[in-house]
Amino acid sequence: MFPKLQDATRKNVREFMKHLRDDERLTNTTIKRDLSALGVYWDFIRDEGLAPLNELHNPFKEQKP
Repeated sequence: MFPKLQDATRKNVREFMKHLRDDERLTNTTIKRDLSALGVYWDFIRDEGLAPLNELHNPFKEQKP
């Protein structure tokens, strides 16, 4: 998915969502649930000071499948 933290950009998240929807055939509800979990994890990484400085915003938040 995102081998490095700096790869977790809004653009890459949109591409990942497209993959989940089109290739994995997941429903929007499942994709939203996955993004929510990833968003919580990103907040934890940021709060621990491990997020890249240029990516302090959460790339998983406010995405629509």
